[in-house]
Amino acid sequence: HGRVGNEFWDERGAHYRLGDRVSVADPAFYKGEPLWNVARRHGLKSASFYWVGSETAVGGHQPDRWKKFDDKVPYTDRADSVLAWLQLPEAERPRLLMWYIEEPDHTGHHESPESPKTLRMVEKMDSVVGYFRQHLAQLPLARKVDFILVSDHGMASFDKSKAVNLADYLPLDSFEHVATGPFTHLYPKKGYTETAYRILKRVPHVEVYRKGELPERLHFGSSPRIGELVVKAELGTQIYFSPQGIPAQSLAAGHGFDNKHEEMLAVFKAVGPDFEAGRRIAEPVPNITLYPLVCRLLGITPGAHDADPKLAERLIKK
Repeated sequence: HGRVGNEFWDERGAHYRLGDRVSVADPAFYKGEPLWNVARRHGLKSASFYWVGSETAVGGHQPDRWKKFDDKVPYTDRADSVLAWLQLPEAERPRLLMWYIEEPDHTGHHESPESPKTLRMVEKMDSVVGYFRQHLAQLPLARKVDFILVSDHGMASFDKSKAVNLADYLPLDSFEHVATGPFTHLYPKKGYTETAYRILKRVPHVEVYRKGELPERLHFGSSPRIGELVVKAELGTQIYFSPQGIPAQSLAAGHGFDNKHEEMLAVFKAVGPDFEAGRRIAEPVPNITLYPLVCRLLGITPGAHDADPKLAERLIKK
């Protein structure tokens, strides 16, 4: 999909930042074929409630029905909207419905994954899903619906004693751009890449890689959007690049760390006519598996993707 982080600079020199409505709405930042475009290509209707990318006309198209993100909309109202879409006349009814909820992510960032507030929010989200499932069960098509529940990532608490400020080691004016995060992208000015690389090799709690040299298992290749140097944080380490020093106030937890860590694993649950009740999957299910899995359930041919289609096939009831 071409989005190599929550913030990056692309081959045009354009700046993408999650939370910036202008960049989020720019279709040039999105590559690949979104699921709703695959559905459209096969004559199927789709709907999205806040799914990332659906506010943008990627390839000139959006889902047939979509919502502009607004975190003020009550969660049960969102569930009611999805239920209403399922009750449209058959000719108008979406075959593909995608729905994103920003919690418990938001609370977890501010309170940590293990905090009582986060646990209460998890319970609240569980009740929202329960509300939806209870009302779905009353619809005539309930037995025909495959329902998949996923999280887009895990979460780990930050250890403030391991925080790293790259400005303590490198001059900020030696870089064209900097995008900090668990995988920090550095775009050095011409001639400074190797100097910065040598310095960063000595910085504690991080690993530094030249573009194209990250471990193959991370699928983080040589896209022009990736920084010439990528600084990979140790689990729980926050990376800053601030000449003013590390801020006194910061988030309690985050994600985007190496997915080899158990704390980064995501949720995958599925129920419906195409899934075997009570079955447990021994192996982790990478989120990219959703792409071929959803296409398989809809009986449509996916666009190009990096997922393992055999894993998608193994998830479906024989």
